[in-house]
Amino acid sequence: MTELNLITETPAPAVAVVAAHGAPPPLGALAATRRILALKVALLTSLARSSVMHAVGLVVGTAAAGLFAGTMGVGIAVAARQTDWLDPVLVVGATIAPIVAVLFGAMVGSEGTIDPRRLAVLPLSNSALSGGVLASSLVGPAGLAGLLLCLGIIAGYASVGLGAPIVVLAVGAMLALVAVCARLTTNALGILSGGRGRRFANLLTASAGLLLAAAAQSVSYLMTRESDWWNAASDKLVWTPTGQLARAVTQAGTSPASALGHLVLGLVVLPPLFVLHGRTFRKFLVATPGAGPTSRAARRRRRRRPYPRWIPESPAWTVAVRSVRLKLRSPRLVTGYVAALALGIGGSLAVVLSAGETRSPTLVLLGTAAQFSVIFDNQNALGTDGRALAADVLANGDLRHLVRGKRLAAMFSGALPVVVVPPMVAALTGGWSLVPVGLVLAAGSVVLASGVAVFVSVNAPVAQPESSNPFASADAGQGCLSGLFLGVSLVLMGLVTLPPALAIGYLGAGRPVVVVALVAGSLLVDVGLGAIAERSATRMFTGRVDRVLSAVDPR
Repeated sequence: MTELNLITETPAPAVAVVAAHGAPPPLGALAATRRILALKVALLTSLARSSVMHAVGLVVGTAAAGLFAGTMGVGIAVAARQTDWLDPVLVVGATIAPIVAVLFGAMVGSEGTIDPRRLAVLPLSNSALSGGVLASSLVGPAGLAGLLLCLGIIAGYASVGLGAPIVVLAVGAMLALVAVCARLTTNALGILSGGRGRRFANLLTASAGLLLAAAAQSVSYLMTRESDWWNAASDKLVWTPTGQLARAVTQAGTSPASALGHLVLGLVVLPPLFVLHGRTFRKFLVATPGAGPTSRAARRRRRRRPYPRWIPESPAWTVAVRSVRLKLRSPRLVTGYVAALALGIGGSLAVVLSAGETRSPTLVLLGTAAQFSVIFDNQNALGTDGRALAADVLANGDLRHLVRGKRLAAMFSGALPVVVVPPMVAALTGGWSLVPVGLVLAAGSVVLASGVAVFVSVNAPVAQPESSNPFASADAGQGCLSGLFLGVSLVLMGLVTLPPALAIGYLGAGRPVVVVALVAGSLLVDVGLGAIAERSATRMFTGRVDRVLSAVDPR
């Protein structure tokens, strides 16, 4: 009995109660939008706290956007109530805004502060996620600028009566349309980057920044136009969706019925755009960058020799070919390449056109501007490889091959300006007799600049950011040092390449012997100094391999 009593009196162990937890219900569109907006704000503040560069960029960008857009908003509010000349300007500006938004969306790319592909695993519907991401695009300096401009338009055109709600609806619709255009561009580029159109997407991304810069330069031209020009332009552009919305704003105070009709015509395009945004957003989420289908011709090319037969088989040429291919396939590198071409070719063209009717034939010697394309595009030739540079260092026992290969790849950046600038300038100035001289001087400047580029890259390599956005920057701490080396190098190259061109222009007329001597001397100096720069870069790289590798991959 005792044992039985002990057994019966001993309390049984407590059984843990396991509660079944079901998955939380998916958030609605409004709740998801609030959460994504809060996430955007939290990410911006976290980046500002973790990095001085991001903090400075956020503060400067916000202050610049607030000052610029705030000043313009106040000007619009004041001018709209005092004169009618602003009405056609508003129609033209509203038509241009979606185009700027498209270029800005292409320039920023799919990986801004929030990459939607990282949120695709959350229990959110496609409409909720796409709407939240669309709303989050208004958070930041660009969104602040847009909101301030919209407030200025509302303050200038809204009046007491039936016109006030029309103005508010039309301005809100313009802001939504501009945001949708930017996001549609981002979605389209994200989809193209996962298919055969990824090279086209890279080219569009690379060109977006240059087109925006050209658009900024056109502002001075627009400011000098007369009122008749603005009226004629607004009459042609008023039939665009944003033109209809702008016309609704300008007529809301005087003719509410007509303004209501323009508002309806402008709003018609918004629902299809929202539907298109939702569908492209869904395809964008599942697109894998760089994993598109491969054509049969591409598969055959992979089985062939890795590079053309006219290129020698050597470690240096292998590095050069690989670097050029990487340049043409990476959005960030092809952006730099296009910008370098614009600098070398476009800069030379701008100099010739600015000379007016008194264009001297000696401007053909501007082919030496190809050196700027080379140095700007390749000043970070080692940093663009990132952590893959370590594999190159291990594979190339002799670092001379690696440095020489990078130098050969750098010459590729100047090849097009060399062959384009002298004939182009000769066609505008008539200096065809100086084209051979211009070609030789340009080739020599490229040889010199390629050596200087690898020298700068070894001494001040800069790590590349993780984002696929070609305009993003990394906080590597080497930017000031790289800029210092670049400035000194440009001055030294100018001192070497500019005097021979000036001497040929002023002393070579009717003196072929003098021209040949100057060209030969300049070419020898360029080749010699380029070789010295390459040898110095190799020696420095050999002695500071660990420092360079840690700079290009800080982690």
